[in-house]
This record gives sequence, C-alpha cells and structure tokens, in this order.
Amino acid sequence: MSDQSSFNVIQQRLQDSGHWDKIYANLNEQLNEAGWVDELYNSAKERSRGESIPIHQLMAELGPTSTGVIPAEVKARVVAMIHAAIENMVEK
Repeated sequence: MSDQSSFNVIQQRLQDSGHWDKIYANLNEQLNEAGWVDELYNSAKERSRGESIPIHQLMAELGPTSTGVIPAEVKARVVAMIHAAIENMVEK
C-alpha cells in the first residue's frame, strides 16, 4: 500500500469516526489564536494590493510559505490529536 493510499484510508476512518472534524476545528482555533490566519490574510492583501490577482494564483504563491510558518507547537498538538484518535480507533 502506498503512502498516499495509507493516508487516504486513515483520513477516511478519521472522518467516519468524527475525529477529523474535531481535529480540523481544533486546528482552526489554534491557528486563529496564534495569529497565523491574520498573517496570511495580511500577506494576501499586501500581495494583491494595486492589482487584480486570481484567487488560484494567490493561493499558489502563498500556499508554500503559509504552511511553512505554521507554529511548531500547533503542528505538535495536531499530530498528538491524530495519534490519539488513531490509537482510540485501534483499541476499539
């Protein structure tokens, strides 16, 4: 089984169990609290200032940078939540 297909199976099981929505909501909350969302919004606003840029182009330009500046503690908490959810599913 490839890494991508393993990821897809795990993601589907997390979605089916309801864990995915909880993890996603927690991630959004943490990113907001860390100021990441505001930083990304300001970067997008600054990049598009004075010109009309299609959203797909803006996302392509800011995507790699935005994922690189997610705070390490946020990543660690989300990974811990994923591990806990998987352990919970395995135990059942």
